[in-house]
Amino acid sequence: MSTAADVVTATLTLPKSLRIADVAEVRAQCDAALAGAGPLVCEAEHLEQVDAAGLQLLVALSRACAANARGFELRTPSAALLGAARSCGFAPLLGLA
Repeated sequence: MSTAADVVTATLTLPKSLRIADVAEVRAQCDAALAGAGPLVCEAEHLEQVDAAGLQLLVALSRACAANARGFELRTPSAALLGAARSCGFAPLLGLA
């Protein structure tokens, strides 16, 4: 039987660019981070470029965590991420409202 102390938080550091050309590579990192059972924290402070494909990946990651009763957090969201999420209407889906 596992306890709360046994649950390990997975941390994924997002790259400077999360655009359509970057999504496949970052998706592979996301899949590896989802292999655990604990909450997932995405460090987003270095993200400088993000487009709709990148936002869709983050929403899918958030939903995958929710479907498996795992926590999801975008920690230290960059100005680029906040701006893109708000302008595309994704901020509430990412907990950035």
